Amino acid sequence: MPPIDAVLAAAVRGERADWSAMSKDRQECAALVPKLWQRIAFHGIAPMLHAISENLVGWPDPLVQKIRNEAHMASLWEVTHRNCISDLSEAFVQKGIQSTIMKGTALAYSLYPDPSHRRRGDTDLLIRPGNTAKARKLLDNSGWIRRPSPQGLMSQETWIFDTGVGFIHELDLHWQVQDRATLQSVLPNEQFFEGTAPLSQLCADARMPSLALSLIQIAINQAWHEARGLAVDGRKVCGGKRLIWAKDCDLLARSLTSQDWAAIIEMSEQGNIMPVVKDALEFARSVFVTPIPQDIAARLAKPTTNQTIVRYLRNPDLAREFLIDLRHTPGLRRKIELVRANALPSRTHLQSKYQDHAHWPTFALHARRLSRSVLRLVRAGLPR
Repeated sequence: MPPIDAVLAAAVRGERADWSAMSKDRQECAALVPKLWQRIAFHGIAPMLHAISENLVGWPDPLVQKIRNEAHMASLWEVTHRNCISDLSEAFVQKGIQSTIMKGTALAYSLYPDPSHRRRGDTDLLIRPGNTAKARKLLDNSGWIRRPSPQGLMSQETWIFDTGVGFIHELDLHWQVQDRATLQSVLPNEQFFEGTAPLSQLCADARMPSLALSLIQIAINQAWHEARGLAVDGRKVCGGKRLIWAKDCDLLARSLTSQDWAAIIEMSEQGNIMPVVKDALEFARSVFVTPIPQDIAARLAKPTTNQTIVRYLRNPDLAREFLIDLRHTPGLRRKIELVRANALPSRTHLQSKYQDHAHWPTFALHARRLSRSVLRLVRAGLPR
């Protein structure tokens, strides 16, 4: 773990994080402030740091003030976001649309002492595929606006809501837990509607998946973004584990029953993702001394024979991912939809991808992308 991350990890554990540990030189310390703030933003821990600000020994006043301001904005955002999502959850129930709130918002309102401590930019909400049209109509009538989806997404879309008081909230509407066909067998939709738990701190009608499913989903999400990067303040950050993910896993692990642990092992074995779950839990333990039952740790340490999903998550390769997803996509019609979604991106997407040639005609941009895609597919199909 980099020295800066080690200091931040100590702080979120509740230890006295002495700034002098960063450097004895005052000028060097001052130069570290922007870099440290970038890491705080990446880890999503400003509200948690503010809650234990008495432990930030000798930290520069401008940095402490920035942490304070971010925590204050997070609290205000949380109030308005909660209102939006709770109103939506109630409206879905009234229209007979079964929904499950996943990931950050589910954990914020079930495990964190203050929901605003779980910093996030949106809420992920799962519905059944047959309710998509009904949900879209409800969102549209409720003042939400559908945002154009990123290239290739097939099973989720983003909706935004302008509160009129300075906050624009996002909802990721899912009709599959995972957009990628390869991962849908690991986290089947139906499991997320069975054995749900009430999310009463959010509202009376909100539901969340079981804690075991939540941990599996967090582990997969962590592996995916660690390999492919995460957008933070408009820039992509790659190759790092976020402390907020470690906190998620720590709080989940401390809340699991023996039955939950058994379910995690069973799902990990069936999905061939044991190393991914092991990695997430071990990272949490390295930061928060997360308790993992000895028998569970032993089971997690056993080698996984089928490494397809693990390699898919950890080793991003667009062409290879596409081939694996195509193989896992059921039915000819859905395979054609997958090919179409990946083969015909919008001009806006192409201009963003090939910025040096953004002035080219659309057909030329498509030709450039197609030639590169064919080359990648050929290489992906070659034996290694």
